[in-house]
Amino acid sequence: MRPDAVLQVEITVPLAFEADVVRDLERRGGSVTRADSVRVIKGSVPSDGLVDYGAELRSMTAGRGTYRAYAPQSPGSA
Repeated sequence: MRPDAVLQVEITVPLAFEADVVRDLERRGGSVTRADSVRVIKGSVPSDGLVDYGAELRSMTAGRGTYRAYAPQSPGSA
């Protein structure tokens, strides 16, 4: 069985929801690489863990969270 692609994610949420979102990403098999002071959470998540994630994130953050997912860049590609 081929493993799912792992996508980089960048999620912007109000501070009040940050801990819930981080726990949710970890539950989906993701890992957080950075959460900075402007409440941007960066990490990686297997692609199947992002199915319906937009709707669930909006629900979890009272409609105020956003995210984007993208394939990781390999060194030297730009």
